[in-house]
Amino acid sequence: MERRAGVWQAVELEFTAERETQRPYAELELTVTIESPSGRLAQVPGFWKEGRRWGARFAPSEAGTWRWGTSSADPGLDGRAGTVEAAPYEGDNPLFRHGFLGVHPSGRAFAHADGTPFFWLGDTVWSVTAHGEREEWARYLSVRREQGFNVAQIGALPQWDASGAPRREPFERDADGGYDLDKPNPAYFDMLDGIVAAAAEAGIVPALVPIWFNYAPGTNLNWDLEVPRPFVFDEASAARYARFLAARYAAYGPVWLVSGDTDFARPETMPVYDAAARAIVAASPYPPLLTVHMVGGMATPDVANEKPWLSFHMYQSGHSRKSAANARRQGAVARSLAPVRPVLNGEPCYENIRIGDDGGRTSDRAYVRTVEWVSVLSGGNAGLTFGNHGLWPWHREETAYAFSLYGEPMPWETALRSEGGADAARLKTFIAALPWWALEPTELAAAEPAPAELAASATRDGEVLAAYAASPCRLTATLLEGGEYEGVWFDPATGRTAQATVSREGADVVVEPYAWDGDGALALRRREGKV
Repeated sequence: MERRAGVWQAVELEFTAERETQRPYAELELTVTIESPSGRLAQVPGFWKEGRRWGARFAPSEAGTWRWGTSSADPGLDGRAGTVEAAPYEGDNPLFRHGFLGVHPSGRAFAHADGTPFFWLGDTVWSVTAHGEREEWARYLSVRREQGFNVAQIGALPQWDASGAPRREPFERDADGGYDLDKPNPAYFDMLDGIVAAAAEAGIVPALVPIWFNYAPGTNLNWDLEVPRPFVFDEASAARYARFLAARYAAYGPVWLVSGDTDFARPETMPVYDAAARAIVAASPYPPLLTVHMVGGMATPDVANEKPWLSFHMYQSGHSRKSAANARRQGAVARSLAPVRPVLNGEPCYENIRIGDDGGRTSDRAYVRTVEWVSVLSGGNAGLTFGNHGLWPWHREETAYAFSLYGEPMPWETALRSEGGADAARLKTFIAALPWWALEPTELAAAEPAPAELAASATRDGEVLAAYAASPCRLTATLLEGGEYEGVWFDPATGRTAQATVSREGADVVVEPYAWDGDGALALRRREGKV
């Protein structure tokens, strides 16, 4: 059997088991050994699809002839063999052109397999798997791709606080009405297949959350809210389920956010997530990126930082007046941990969400934008995730939203076109013109008049400085002694730019204020050959 594919594009092999079993997901395994043109071997687990149908997926990472062969206890799945001819990719999809993601050599950012740096610009669409439709997802991807977003953060299971009831369920029900975790619902995971594949085809990395907190034991037990917990994984069922997900989706280059909104306060929680993470690593033919998504305001706990599978730090600064202050603190803590890993704010304050500690005020784009810029320039320089209260719960106008604590969400398609999303995209445009992987938080010598929020980062050699101010101010920075600098002011709300007036005052570099109202960002560089 010969197949053809492009490099870094998923290939699916299809098989039919000889025997019908009651629980093929739990009782039967299929392993596919693949050999690259250069002779490297890897094993890919197959996955149950429906009835006696099985599949296996992999993405060729180099051009040439790939060989594969199967092994299984089922005669119909065992002893199959074939080849895949992989051709170089010639399009403009960055995932296929440059390869899947890994950690940048600096240790503080991400990069594609060929070394091309990758600045994470994510969006939270936690609820789309159980609440969205394929044609809606296609419209979503079209807009976000055009804006320059490159990551979609997706819950693999139904989101407990989404808008309305789930349109599909992940597992079959047993005779008592409970979920049978040994019987995945084929239609549910077929939908997730389409979501993940379409994201990759759009050049958007799927960042999948296998187990949100309410599906894990001992999580967030101090919350005042009544949180539904339809089923809870133990270590064995979590590992089996995570292997199933990795078998289906590793060929699309996902990132894995192993947990969702998890507090890790009790000892029974981490073993379940650890079992899932280790299963994902073992089932992935490419080194996967994994992290944990935690409750708002929490820094990476020791119980997570010590795990060898933890690839980067993702914190959530939360939906409160403290979001910018949290981002500074959480970024500093993450950068202090060993080993060195990338750091990013994976959930700043959402746009249009009710801020619980501010008298019920709804967050506007200006506040959200400030939190985002502070996050990136206070240590979270690997990237940023945007969120809108409307997109993440996948809200439709005709649906009554049950969680008044958060305020009324926008319809998801209105939220998709909000100015907040465009602001986040502008931040990426600004930072991508700089060596963001080398930026480290720094203190400015002075800012007059003092803005409500101020953040700055610089390269260690003093060649580049980036700064953000919530209002116009005169900035003073101590950089290379005697170095001559030039700068550009950038308007985070519109993208307009203006040449900055830069002068020397002794050992300091002084930059005069920008001319517009509102916030501004500065890119300051040493002039070529001027020291």
